This record gives sequence, C-alpha cells and structure tokens, in this order.
Amino acid sequence: MASKLPRAGKEGEQERSSPDNRGKRGLIVTVGAQAEQIKFSIAQLKPTHVVFIATASENCRKSLDDIQAAANLRLSSCKTLETEDDSAEIGRVVSHCLDAYDWLTNTCGVPPEEVLLDCTGGRKWMSAGAIAAATHLGISMCYVHVRYDERGEPDPSTMRVVKLGGLYENICLPELQAGVEQFNRGNFTAARELFSRARASDLVIHVLGQALQKTADLADKLDRFLHFKKDLSAEFDKAAEDLERVARGKPYLAGLTQVAGKLRELKQRASRANTQKPSYEHAPWVVAAAGTRLRRGQYDGAILLYYRTLELAAQVWLWEWNDLQFDTSDPDWSKIPQDVQDRFRGQYPHVGKLGLVEAYVLLALLGHPQATELVRFDEKRGRWAPIFESALIIRNQMAGVHGFQPVSEKQAQGLKHYALQAAEKLTGMTEQEIDEQYTVPKLPQLVG
Repeated sequence: MASKLPRAGKEGEQERSSPDNRGKRGLIVTVGAQAEQIKFSIAQLKPTHVVFIATASENCRKSLDDIQAAANLRLSSCKTLETEDDSAEIGRVVSHCLDAYDWLTNTCGVPPEEVLLDCTGGRKWMSAGAIAAATHLGISMCYVHVRYDERGEPDPSTMRVVKLGGLYENICLPELQAGVEQFNRGNFTAARELFSRARASDLVIHVLGQALQKTADLADKLDRFLHFKKDLSAEFDKAAEDLERVARGKPYLAGLTQVAGKLRELKQRASRANTQKPSYEHAPWVVAAAGTRLRRGQYDGAILLYYRTLELAAQVWLWEWNDLQFDTSDPDWSKIPQDVQDRFRGQYPHVGKLGLVEAYVLLALLGHPQATELVRFDEKRGRWAPIFESALIIRNQMAGVHGFQPVSEKQAQGLKHYALQAAEKLTGMTEQEIDEQYTVPKLPQLVG
C-alpha cells in the first residue's frame, strides 16, 4: 500500500518545531468490547488527542461511550473510525490508522514522535492491521498488560502499560548499531555508509539515520582537517540540532543529547583552528587525529601526524616567538641575528627551506626555551640535533614516503613520545586533555 501521509522526516519538521505543538500527544487505539484496559491506557498516557479504531457493533459502541465518559475528553480532541466486524476488513483498519495519523499530525498538530499506537483492544486481525500501519509510519506501540480473575474479568490492580517501541527500535536500531561501532573506532567513512544504507531501507522511516549520517560526515571532515580551511560551524549546528531533535522524548536515545552538547563545544575549538598561518590551535587537532589512527592500527598514518606535530611546533615557535614571523618554507634570514646565522651555516651551509631537524636546530641557536629542551649538542659528531632525530628514521623509510619499511606500533609509540612533549610545551595541554577536548565524542550504544 502506498502511503498518502507525511512520514517522520522533513515533512513533519515544521509541526515538530512549532511552539504551539508542545505538550500535544496523540494516541491511536483499537477498540473491542472490553473497555477497562483502554480507560487505563488513556489515564496513564494522558493523550491530548485520541483516535479510536472500532468495529461497528453494539458492544463496541457501548465500550466507546464508557471510555469517552471516563476519559472526559473534549469532542474536538477525539475521532472514531469504524469498520465492519470482519477479518476481511484488515485493509480498512490499516487505512483508518493512516487517516488517524494524518488527522493527529496535520489537523491537530501533534508532533509525529508524540503519536503512539495502543493495540490492546479489538479483534486480533484489528491489532494486526494497526501494527502493520504503525510499522509503515514508524511510530511506537504499546499495550496494556493485565491479569484476569477467576471470573474471567480483568484485575485493575495488575494493569500496566507496556511500551513495545516500534519496528524502528526493534529492527532498525540494531542495524544502525553497526554504524555506531564503526564510528566509535574512528572509521567515520564506513559509519557514514552504514547509516546511509539503513536510512535508505524501505523499513526505516525515521530521522535517526539521517542525524547519525550527518554526524559521521562531520567527523570525517574533522578527521581530514577540513576545518583548517573551511568554517564548519553550520555543519556542527545542524548535526547537534538533529541529534537533539531525534533524542527528544526518547529515553533510550538520551545519550545523543550529550553528544550534541560536546559537538557544540568542539565547534568553538574548530573555529579557532580555521587559519592558514601556523598556529598552536592546530596542534591539538593533529595530536588527537594521530591518536585516533594509532587506535585504529594505522601506524603509518599515526607516524605522519606525530611527525607533523613536531614540525608544527617548530613552525609556530619560529613564527610567534618574539614576533619573529620566520617562515620555514620561505625563510627571510634578515630576521635572524647574524651570529646565529653564522653558527647555523656552520652546520647547514647550503640549506634553503628548513626541514624539521633544521628548524629545531635554529630554535636552539636562537635560545627558544621550549625548543632548547628538545635539542642537544652531539660532542662526538660536533653538531646540534633534536633528541628525537633517531625516531624520525622510520618516517623516511615508510612505503608512503621514501622506502618500503612496514611500520610497527612500537615505532609509532616511539615518535608519539616526543610529539607529545612538543605538543604539551606548545599548548600547555596533556595528552588526556587533548583527547577529552579535541576528539569527536563517541556515540552511545543504541541497543543492549
């Protein structure tokens, strides 16, 4: 059956976001000859608008009168849609449920996520039809559990509303969980693909897949440092807003609200790193990304980023210290005292652009306090050298640079040791502080 109704998604966003709709709750309920469970359900759920799907039988109409009198609902807040008491009418029950959803969301202004189906009452085929419609619409379901006494009458003291969730929670959440696991491993591209695939499924009529996909897309851009060249503020805001919207009123998704809050904090830090000049604002991002690759087992990528951390620290110090503004890629030697130039030329007579090692040697000769702690004079060789020089060899031997050497975790950890020293001297932040403030927050478990 093709839907003639807007599903939970873009079409429903205007109603959901309107202040006039706050507090509105809709209930679609199937009705049979037994009224007590339905009266209990309405009393517990406290809907502002109710649609009754009932059979056109005398007993059912008496139950409706009883229910409506007990619920004390205004006539404008209620609607009854009838069908014949025949299992062949299951299609009409489905159609009535779709019409009920349309009336609740479009006429009454109930937000789509606040519509619930209670399939307790009525014939089994009525419940089956209603569940089929709820599955199609992506709305949650419930029923009233009750024990019966020796006379076969429901015992009111045993009644309780049991939330069943919906097809979305019971089938699609486990599918999306695979994407969450990839996301939390730092595999943002794979996560985005999984979220996109789940969202495109005919069974998934919901906004969570979209929200998670946008979050994974943002994380992937941060992982590739696009925020160094582009302002991603709008994408941060959209991802956070979508996560908050989908989590609203759903306790099992409450963790997404915390993720949204952390994304907003991350947005401010990302904005400060949106510059093409060497800046200490870049360093925590590079260190955090290196740690992510190390945890993924991508040791070559981690080494490249730890190398970049050491290089970046030297670039920032030469640019910012005493407002020197010395560019290692286009050195203006007139900014360097002559005696320092002479000592530097004694070790590097023909250097043009400054590489990593040369930059640290120059900083040491200038007397930069932090860099000096990372450089030593080798008496045997009669030259200045960074204390991490030997750890750099693996970077040049990697297959992705100049050689064919595979990289081990031990080698990556070795370069990390020195990169973190430089990063802490540059930013004043420890590795733990960088991870806490500059790593994309993990997504909460959706199931289990």
